[in-house]
Amino acid sequence: MVLIGHFIGHVVAVLGHLGVEMFFVLSGRLMAQILFVERFPLREFYRRRIARIFPALTAFIVISYLVFRADPYLGARLKLAIASQVLIYNYVGALGHRSPVFDHIWSLCVEEHSYILLAILAWAVRRCRLDIRPVLLIAALCSMFDGIFSEMFLRQNWFTAYWRTDAHISSILISAWLFLTLRNVGERVPSWLAPICTLVGMSVFVAGAPDCVYLTIGTTFLAIATATLDFAWTSFRSVLSARALTTAGALSFSVYLWQQPFYQIAVWKLRLPAGSAAFWVVPAIACGLVSYYLVERPSRRWLNSLNLAGLWRQPVLETARMPAGR
Repeated sequence: MVLIGHFIGHVVAVLGHLGVEMFFVLSGRLMAQILFVERFPLREFYRRRIARIFPALTAFIVISYLVFRADPYLGARLKLAIASQVLIYNYVGALGHRSPVFDHIWSLCVEEHSYILLAILAWAVRRCRLDIRPVLLIAALCSMFDGIFSEMFLRQNWFTAYWRTDAHISSILISAWLFLTLRNVGERVPSWLAPICTLVGMSVFVAGAPDCVYLTIGTTFLAIATATLDFAWTSFRSVLSARALTTAGALSFSVYLWQQPFYQIAVWKLRLPAGSAAFWVVPAIACGLVSYYLVERPSRRWLNSLNLAGLWRQPVLETARMPAGR
């Protein structure tokens, strides 16, 4: 959706926004399952998130800075490269300091900030045995109101309002809340609910609608669809499980990283029409594939294979002389 929206353009639906919202609601469900249902160890959770995100992100930032630092339009300035690396670019960009080649990293900032918040909440739940669902709902509603107030009353645009985590984390939190609320309903969920909510949610992203409509009504329907996906028609789930889609999902992070400079060059610097700009998606995907196979996948496997927790505990185990079976 993001590739079509960027390289071909928004005709009826705002596909770039829709693609990002699909990413956020899927992430909200996944994080809720990992942290609150499976109760994944937080140290291991962060280790896997770091292995998943940072090697490919760092490679993209370093290469983009070296290649485009002298470009008068793309302007890969050092301070913005650093802001991207430490994942505060969304707030720096909202204040007006931007490099087009790094603009897409705002969504990764929101995602990483949600990891911190949800992990803190998971720690509190495990320590205090709280019901996390009211907390998630209240936080999501506060974030939604933040975005609506920023857009409708402060007259802020997409970049100054919805790049900010405080105004956009609602997409992740509402999905997490819906998943935890609906996951035990079981057979009472009609099998048509997920497909219908998917269609309704996507139909909300029409060109010209206020951004707050996308991120309240549209996102909520997409989140309902994601939360109830396990109970959907078998044929619907089979389509979503097709090898082509799962492969695209595996490659999506690296491709998303590398499409940005080609999109900016083709559409905004060269001002190419949709037909000509579409050809630039080929080198964008090619760079994404190179990143996936040479950076993301090998570094992820290596980092995940490191038994850091075991190394940290080793002196304690030796001192205590715990039984081998333990």
